[in-house]
Amino acid sequence: MAGFGANFPCFQPYDKAGVNVGKLVSANLTVNLANGELYADDTLAEQVSEVISGSIAMETDDMLDQVASVVYGATVKDGAVVYNKDDVPPMGKLAYYKSLRVGGKNFYRGYYYPKARAAIGNDSAQTKGSSITFQTTQTAFTVFPDDAGDWRETKNFDSQAEAKAWCEQKCGIKEYHTVNVTVSGAGAGEGVSPEGICYVEDEGTLTCTITGTPTAAYDNGTSILESISGGTYTLTSVKENHELVYIF
Repeated sequence: MAGFGANFPCFQPYDKAGVNVGKLVSANLTVNLANGELYADDTLAEQVSEVISGSIAMETDDMLDQVASVVYGATVKDGAVVYNKDDVPPMGKLAYYKSLRVGGKNFYRGYYYPKARAAIGNDSAQTKGSSITFQTTQTAFTVFPDDAGDWRETKNFDSQAEAKAWCEQKCGIKEYHTVNVTVSGAGAGEGVSPEGICYVEDEGTLTCTITGTPTAAYDNGTSILESISGGTYTLTSVKENHELVYIF
């Protein structure tokens, strides 16, 4: 498996709406472990390694003023960002996704950290000479286990749109609902697209394209067979999760 891209870092303080941190250049995780060993009868009898925290060195192309105030706890005043020694960066939720490739197929893996806090990184400036060196924004996030002991969640997706929607939902940037499309008994030349779990933005629309003639179809347990028209079934103004089942 090879990784070749990273996208859409977002952060949400527990008491505010989430923000897109910037365009992601890199995010490198270092895990801090607490280790313990017990030797008995001159041999290793027990060994324990527990995650106590982690650090993510994140590099983005830039950070907008309002985003800096949310991530670092700085203050935006009269069009300027004021950083004070007593600023307390908020605890919150962090997410981003990576582009991966295995067996010649691309897929996307979302990373979610339920408890994280940022620290402002080093800054640098360089004059323009015979070549141009781009400057980026450095942010160090410390991640911790939450009250349930969870410190990271990952999930794979077939498309970037699904991975981005998952990150937006995790960090409260946009509200999405899941539509799980299940197909049963389909023969050759029969099926439904899309299939599997789809993310639909709140009050958004999802259209299922149906090939063949299903004998039964249900939306959250209610028959929708008569609502299929022209080989399609469309959900409009989606406000809740849906289970769509097509039986051939």
